[in-house]
Amino acid sequence: ASKVCTGSLGHTIADYDTSLTAYQAGATHTTHLYNAMPSLAHRAPGVIGAASDTRATVEMICDGFHIHPSVIRLTQKLFGDRLILISDSGRCTGMPDGDYTLGDQPITLKNGKACLKGTDTLACSSVHLMEAVRRSVKFGLRLEDAVYAASTAPAKVIHMEDSIGSLQVGHCADIVVLDMDLNVKMVFIDGTGEYVIAPEIDYIDSHDYVFKHGVCCIADRDGKQGLLSREGKWVLPQEYSSIDYIEATDMFVPEK
Repeated sequence: ASKVCTGSLGHTIADYDTSLTAYQAGATHTTHLYNAMPSLAHRAPGVIGAASDTRATVEMICDGFHIHPSVIRLTQKLFGDRLILISDSGRCTGMPDGDYTLGDQPITLKNGKACLKGTDTLACSSVHLMEAVRRSVKFGLRLEDAVYAASTAPAKVIHMEDSIGSLQVGHCADIVVLDMDLNVKMVFIDGTGEYVIAPEIDYIDSHDYVFKHGVCCIADRDGKQGLLSREGKWVLPQEYSSIDYIEATDMFVPEK
């Protein structure tokens, strides 16, 4: 079964020995580390200790409510490239404070914290994965570690690293382009993309597309370039139909 799916431990009261037996039997992953499981104790390490000892991968909800920032930093040091960032977001994600549901359970969202209605019990998160990356960096993770944990590491967990999770020739051209403040500027799906905010084009020359927010060159492996329309969409010449890589060349704001 482990060749076609990923076995995971989580939402459990299993002790160390039981967890160790499960990992040795084929489980390789850990769901919602720290949440809905026994805490790591010096005489009772539980699931967390077993995951560490068996090289299992672990996932964390990095919204700042489910796990303290200090523990997020500690876990990255303990598990390294075995750490996966997840959102665990519910239908309240991106919505204002108020009442929502999680399945058939009523929940309340207040100040970004989603709890079962009338309680302090966390129900889900209200952040998407990009926000989880931002918060992880704010909490002290290196940007490269946070990005790896949100892309390459989870692709490996589900045995799809040969097609997604990294920028390599032959992989799906699914790309998120960020600015220095980790704001999303552009999203590509299967090699075609749209600007989140359509840029105001100043001029186009033979090499660069210069617009209000800077310069970015999109090319295939033969160096052919796509065209940027006034609506901010990339349009590909008819002789080819996909983009293989993105080359961020000269990011600057043109002089007025």
